[in-house]
Amino acid sequence: KLLLGRQGKSYAKSKIEYLLRVALPAIKSDRPKSKGISVHVGTTQEQGVLVADLEAMAIETLNTQHTTILLRSVTRAFLKYVVYRLTQIEKKKKEKDEDKKKEEMTEAEKKKEANRKLIKDLAGLVVQTAAFVTEQADTRQWNTLPNQIFMVRMPLPSGIHNVNLTFLNSKGQNSVSHNIENVEINSSEFTFLNYRTYK
Repeated sequence: KLLLGRQGKSYAKSKIEYLLRVALPAIKSDRPKSKGISVHVGTTQEQGVLVADLEAMAIETLNTQHTTILLRSVTRAFLKYVVYRLTQIEKKKKEKDEDKKKEEMTEAEKKKEANRKLIKDLAGLVVQTAAFVTEQADTRQWNTLPNQIFMVRMPLPSGIHNVNLTFLNSKGQNSVSHNIENVEINSSEFTFLNYRTYK
């Protein structure tokens, strides 16, 4: 809640010690235009039944696990910061030892040491930037998740049939149709026909 309260606020300019980024997954509802399905085979017609609303289930699961995900993300980010701080403490100790050695160095050796320090600082900046950029929520499972699953059960005689799929809009009216030709039905077994639409 404290982090969310800071969102969008501006603060006085100050030196940034460490960029701490916490990524949390979110689901943006994107309901399809089709709200149902009707299947026609010859004179036989059946309406589809909604058997799984996967988007609603995913949103409910995310809401249930939100606190756990938040704690994991904050803990992971904090551990990165702890590693950074320990590295900085070790770095300062080495710099003190190096300052003592510098008093005995020649000018050429001091320049080499300055270049070495610059490379180390740049490497540290790259590591910190990489840790900041790579902190992203894992949404791979949701990106390929179907929105809803409808099922139609239809008794048909043996033979070859043309199956017409009609997708219904929010008012229950026909919107888009798709015809699947040469579907073979055998009386001794079940035939499963799968179809996915992006409408």
